[in-house]
Amino acid sequence: MKTQAFAGNARQVITLGRNLFEPNPMQAGSEHSIAGGLGTRGPRGVADIVADRAGTAALHRRGEAIVGHEMMHLLHQAIDPEGFWRSKFDSKQAQAARHLPAAFELSHYSSGNELEYVAEALTHELYLGQLPQRADAALRTILREA
Repeated sequence: MKTQAFAGNARQVITLGRNLFEPNPMQAGSEHSIAGGLGTRGPRGVADIVADRAGTAALHRRGEAIVGHEMMHLLHQAIDPEGFWRSKFDSKQAQAARHLPAAFELSHYSSGNELEYVAEALTHELYLGQLPQRADAALRTILREA
């Protein structure tokens, strides 16, 4: 799934991919180093943690949380357009390094860049409740830097 937004264009597009309802199982024992653990099919995100807790509705809840995550990108762009576009074009490595310890309290997926961090943090609050303290402080820092 991908959110596409174009600078200077009010039109946003969310594209749904075929992996929306496919599980991303956790590698055994990896949950001790990063929230939600490491995935067998790539980085696990908050949606995978939601699925882990959903029992028989796991894939439905995962898909719902992925759509929620993509909506959070649109919300981020709406409340902080300048910061959103700066993050979109800044160095991904520098962004990731600034908030890496806090990202590991959320999910592996949130460690990629600030756009994913913000979307994962807001999705976490929506589906899982209050953020860990360090993760909340990093989110507030990113949004305040706008």
